[in-house]
Amino acid sequence: MTTRSSSLRRLGLVSAGVLAVLAGAAGAALLYAGSLRMAAALLGIRVAFRQVAQISTAELAAWRADPTRPTPLLLDVREPGEFAVSHLAGSRNIPWESDWSTLLKETPKTQPIVVYCSIGYRSAVLARKLHAAGFVQVVNLEGSIFKWASEGRPLIRPDGSAARVVHPYDANWGRLIAPSLRAPLP
Repeated sequence: MTTRSSSLRRLGLVSAGVLAVLAGAAGAALLYAGSLRMAAALLGIRVAFRQVAQISTAELAAWRADPTRPTPLLLDVREPGEFAVSHLAGSRNIPWESDWSTLLKETPKTQPIVVYCSIGYRSAVLARKLHAAGFVQVVNLEGSIFKWASEGRPLIRPDGSAARVVHPYDANWGRLIAPSLRAPLP
């Protein structure tokens, strides 16, 4: 009888532990941009692009603040209209379907490169292409500019002034960020 009751107690503790982990994950997902959709989109990108290295927004912010580390080349792979609304300071706009090989022909293959777009899909596509072309230090910014903006990190406009909103890509994807962070669609 004690074996059975201790087994049930252990099962109860394991079940409670599993529930706590699931509740924590759900809570984290809700806190993160207030959206399970965001968490699902990020998971989908990770699964679809397993071979693409990811960097978190916190890791990128720390890297950029560290004067002992080489400065990464930031590639914003969104369309020029999206880039014009806001982007990360120091980034270069190279749309994901552009002739990136010509635009990067002078870039050393060992240059650290961080690619980003709205959520991370288009940048993961380009990261995979860059890696296949021989660039050895390419990472995709997980959550891209949507996550960066959702965390209150700095954005700029092409003139260098501070920006507070991002281009939402379209009405569907724009729902992944808070309305206060969404620029109006053209």
